[in-house]
Amino acid sequence: MPDFTVASVVYCVLLGCIFGALWVYHERRSHAGGEKSRGSTAFHCLKCDSVYASHGVRVGVSSCPRCGRENTRLRF
Repeated sequence: MPDFTVASVVYCVLLGCIFGALWVYHERRSHAGGEKSRGSTAFHCLKCDSVYASHGVRVGVSSCPRCGRENTRLRF
């Protein structure tokens, strides 16, 4: 029969490994989602008041997908 302290140490190590694996999974998943939006630029249409993002646009002007008005990029 195993000693109580050995069982406690094994339990804590296994619990730590589970939490560590979940942490690594969450970090990889959150960084993968951030890479998609990294190349996009946010715009705010003054005519129809919509906020949209254009992907791959490095210029400061884009046309609104709703009304077609040319807008400058949103600055925070």
